[in-house]
Amino acid sequence: MSHRVAELITRGETGGEADKEEATRLILLLWDDRAKWSDGWPPPATEAMRAYVAGDEPEFPRYRDHPEPTTLLDVLKELRDLHTEERECWRSLALTETSLGDEISAALEEEADLEEDQFLLFRSLAADREQAVEHFGSDVDPELQRTKRLAKLRKDLKEFSRRRGVLTRKGIALYERNDATQE
Repeated sequence: MSHRVAELITRGETGGEADKEEATRLILLLWDDRAKWSDGWPPPATEAMRAYVAGDEPEFPRYRDHPEPTTLLDVLKELRDLHTEERECWRSLALTETSLGDEISAALEEEADLEEDQFLLFRSLAADREQAVEHFGSDVDPELQRTKRLAKLRKDLKEFSRRRGVLTRKGIALYERNDATQE
């Protein structure tokens, strides 16, 4: 944009009166449009989309009572958060599997054979596994654990499905409202 403004200035300075008037008109038009931006550059909706695309937001946000989505971008963020939460639920379930827990424990016992980053990874997985077991229940009987985990998973997935439906309906309503205002 600055190169274009520089071209207009140069053309206004070196050209005839018509070039000068045209350059002045275009530059004033640009500044008039810029003055309409309430929050400066970039415009808020553009910045929100840039932040979303760039992934500048927390990687694993947890669901909380968000205000009602008022834009399609809000709905998109809510759906992304919901997807992340659902993925984490499945990950937690996988971490509760006994064989995986045994492998993590064995790897940590062999600390001397692990590189530092590998040890930190397994230590992190062990902590995540403890949280997952706590989330899904930790009875002594492995079959009872499995039954409780599946019941908890079904309950969680049902809630994810309900929330996804609400967000889908809200997104469609917002799109229809935006579409109607543009006609």
